[in-house]
Amino acid sequence: MNEQRTNERFNLCCLVTFREGPGWSRDISTTGIYFSTKRALKESEMIQFTIHLNQEPNVQCDGKVMRTEQRTDGYGVAVQFTKLFITV
Repeated sequence: MNEQRTNERFNLCCLVTFREGPGWSRDISTTGIYFSTKRALKESEMIQFTIHLNQEPNVQCDGKVMRTEQRTDGYGVAVQFTKLFITV
């Protein structure tokens, strides 16, 4: 696989919620997030979702689905952030 990432990623396991259902994050960077979910999302789809940190505040996000990978337990989804909002 051709490595295209330019920003450092950090391990982060927390709840991610969006219209299609919940998911769990695996890692995050300043430009995007990778999470697992039971629902397939379409590449290039624009989505709104919330990252629920272990404590307040939460992060409301808008993003573009860059890729979806089918896995044995559902799907892995890579999303590029387009907007971030901190909520308390």
